[in-house]
Amino acid sequence: MLATIRDAWGWLNINPVAIEAENEFGCVIFLDADGSRWLIRTDEPSCEIIARTDSEYEKLGADNDFLLDWIMPGLVESAKQHLGKNEAERCYCLKIPCFLGGKYEIDNMGTISRKELIAFAGNLALQIRDIPDGATIKLDWAE
Repeated sequence: MLATIRDAWGWLNINPVAIEAENEFGCVIFLDADGSRWLIRTDEPSCEIIARTDSEYEKLGADNDFLLDWIMPGLVESAKQHLGKNEAERCYCLKIPCFLGGKYEIDNMGTISRKELIAFAGNLALQIRDIPDGATIKLDWAE
């Protein structure tokens, strides 16, 4: 997974050294070589620092809002009921990401390889990084 993160998100000058956590929708928290923790959100897609130090990261573990957003208990339960439990290297995903108008509804959910989703999100984030909200976009990717 670290190689996938480096390949897909390296344009952010990151150097991931350990996976700290993964959620059921393919989001990942990783430790960077500089000691900071980054969060990859596959639904937006984005990759941002969430903690610069160990103590900041520990505080997130006590933040109920962060934990609810991370664990997504209702959404995960709905996905499990309709799509079944994920295999080890797979996760749930949105077929159409939120920023393209996709909704967190069961008809818009599927399963995918975690590595594929991280790679797709990084490629997509790179392509849209400088586009303002509401702009018309054209996405290109290899088949």
